[in-house]
Amino acid sequence: MSNVLITQEQIQTRLKEIAEEINSKYDEITLLVTLTGGVYTAIDLSKYITIPCRIEFVKISSYGHEQNAGIVQLKYCSIERGEHFKNLMIVDDVFDTGNTLDFLVKYINNNFTYDNLYTMMLLDKPFRREKDMDITYVGFTIKDEFVYGYGLDLKDYERNLTEIRYV
Repeated sequence: MSNVLITQEQIQTRLKEIAEEINSKYDEITLLVTLTGGVYTAIDLSKYITIPCRIEFVKISSYGHEQNAGIVQLKYCSIERGEHFKNLMIVDDVFDTGNTLDFLVKYINNNFTYDNLYTMMLLDKPFRREKDMDITYVGFTIKDEFVYGYGLDLKDYERNLTEIRYV
């Protein structure tokens, strides 16, 4: 049976707080959203951002349980190589091992230029960390629980839930 870990109200309140900080610190922002988990976070966050905001997407696959364990691959990026950004922010659902974010930062550094690079993770699972990185904005720090809802899947379903649940 599943239980609610973080309510819709808690998520929206935290995203508003983060957006208020973004609005006060920057004059424009590009959100680079990881598909598929980061979409809900990015869309709701962008609703509270009042400065000019651009949204782009990247699809990354990481394999943890198959024979290709530990491999991270880029599947899609909506941005043309060589593009420059003033303020680029990676938005993702969960920061756990750090492998996906490490891969994405290296990809960005090899293919784009920017004045400032920021990160926003809805959930932080620090106990699973293999590669530590500075995260600019964290929604919630959680324990080692399997979570789903609000963009996170349970066997490819349940992303559409408005809250985050744990099994």
